[in-house]
Amino acid sequence: MGDDYELKPHEPRKPQASTPAPAEPPPVSSAKPAVEQEEKSEADIGNHRAMAILSYIPILVIIPLVFGQQSRFVRYHTNQGFLLFILEALRWGLMSSLYTALPLMFASHPILALVGFVNGVISFLFLAFAIVGVLHVVGGQCQELPVIGKYRVIEIDPEE
Repeated sequence: MGDDYELKPHEPRKPQASTPAPAEPPPVSSAKPAVEQEEKSEADIGNHRAMAILSYIPILVIIPLVFGQQSRFVRYHTNQGFLLFILEALRWGLMSSLYTALPLMFASHPILALVGFVNGVISFLFLAFAIVGVLHVVGGQCQELPVIGKYRVIEIDPEE
């Protein structure tokens, strides 16, 4: 067996002269101090909790949609409540159509029971989402609802 490579003694590498990175100036920020922002958000949450709770009551979501635009906290929860309202309206329309059309096609069929069961499950999920949203409002949190919370229908400014 032939050696295809040649062993050489290890030579330590010489350290290369490193040039110090130029010092970057701190970023210029016109943002208010964190304490002031926190006080502002706490006041916003405290003053607008009731309006944010209305966001999760299906038809009453119109009230914060029209009158709650001055508060970032209310806008956040109105976005989620309005999206929930839209999905509930779509569910209602679809189920109404199915409840009207299916008996015309099938006099008595197990599919009617299945549609009723699915409608009940979806209604329960919407109720659960609304309760979770109200609990977030009461806790003063801006947390997304499961599944639907990542979508935006109302513009929410990053910071004011």
